[in-house]
Amino acid sequence: MNIDLHKEQQQNPMRCLFLAFFCSLLLVVLHQTASSDDQFDSLFYGHYYESVADRLYDSKEIPGNLLLALEYYKKASNYLSTNSEVEWKIGRCYWVLATKTVKEEDRLVYFKEGIRYGKLGVKNNPDSSNAHLWLSLIVGSSAMDQGVVRTLYNREMIKSGLETALRINPSNTNAYVGLAGWYFHVPKFLGGDREKAFQYINRAIRIEPDYTSARLVKAEFLLQENRHPEAIRTLKEILNIKKPAIRGDGVENVNNARKMLDQLKAEGFSG
Repeated sequence: MNIDLHKEQQQNPMRCLFLAFFCSLLLVVLHQTASSDDQFDSLFYGHYYESVADRLYDSKEIPGNLLLALEYYKKASNYLSTNSEVEWKIGRCYWVLATKTVKEEDRLVYFKEGIRYGKLGVKNNPDSSNAHLWLSLIVGSSAMDQGVVRTLYNREMIKSGLETALRINPSNTNAYVGLAGWYFHVPKFLGGDREKAFQYINRAIRIEPDYTSARLVKAEFLLQENRHPEAIRTLKEILNIKKPAIRGDGVENVNNARKMLDQLKAEGFSG
């Protein structure tokens, strides 16, 4: 039985979830009846659960999919040990949960768990660009949530992690976005540089032109500098992207771009 979960997911998300559940049950039966090598068994199940979690995370805009992705990533972590990409993916899920919740107590728990798994990701796979990236992003978001003092206290650790991510993978778009945010928000006398911030965010857009999140961050930078015509152009660019690099993020970013444009229009800005 050859099932393309990614294709099914795009065409029918609910059918994809049913297929994932069916395949999970099938694997349980096979696990109970098969007598294969334990190490091979662990790798097989680990990568299977990770693959299902990846599909669910890619469609996290569907209610419930993010929590299901987290559940499957944790299942995968029970089978995969060192050099795995699973821990930073778990940290990433907690980061998304933290940034979307309005309850402070939940946000603190999500950040705490995200940092814990982020550190595990770097420890178990120090050569992973994304492991360094997501630990830095989670620590940075958690620090900003706690206030300016905490953010400044952690600034060098955050910057170092993002730079390490780029050294390992010079095409890591999110690392450029993260460094852009670092240079934009850190005060100039502590190393901040808004010119560098725009250099980094523009580099991210050049590497991945259809990455809507990078353009949305750029628009936010421009608005904070009162460069409204440029911000409006950037927001309209998001609306013109037909196939976002990340489908789920693209849906959310397009909606946010429309809201921002409507707000700017209501304030008398046009472009």
